[in-house]
Amino acid sequence: MKMMSHRDDEEIINQCLAGDKEVFSLLVDRYKKPMVMYIYGMVKNYEEANDLTQETFIKVYKNLWKYNSQHKFSSWLYQIAKNTALDFLRKSKEIPTEQSFLSEFESDRGNPEETAYRDETRSEIIKAMDALPSHLRAILALHHLNGLSYAEISKTLGLPNHTVKNRLFQARKKLKEKLVRMEVTG
Repeated sequence: MKMMSHRDDEEIINQCLAGDKEVFSLLVDRYKKPMVMYIYGMVKNYEEANDLTQETFIKVYKNLWKYNSQHKFSSWLYQIAKNTALDFLRKSKEIPTEQSFLSEFESDRGNPEETAYRDETRSEIIKAMDALPSHLRAILALHHLNGLSYAEISKTLGLPNHTVKNRLFQARKKLKEKLVRMEVTG
């Protein structure tokens, strides 16, 4: 039996379009955690980020036939996620609340001291990221957490490539300043 987890996005999409609905779960498994983190960066509410991630995947599934294989699937996916989160924020009258999403991403490896230190460091980094303006936080998350290139971020967010590079530079600089002030050494 072929290892399903190593299939590329195109192969999975083609199978879905051919009627194999079960295989879509591979895309969900592949992108769920980074998608929750990306959307959390916009809405600052873990429960809402989970709900919006689910809503994003439903939209993707229903509109998979519209996907243009000339472009990277992840760029298309993140564009849908961004639009879903922005729609939510426009409809919401509440200011997003800060909630920790660390429990979902906790590591069960290492001794308790290492785990506690890693969790504390991760928590401080997330606090520093949460303090960034949303336009910088989104680019930072797309590049460093989701591994998108400048060109992919540019296409996803509809920004010129030089703007993406500039904002990523600004985001890193501001994040570093915040972490230095917080004395995070991790």
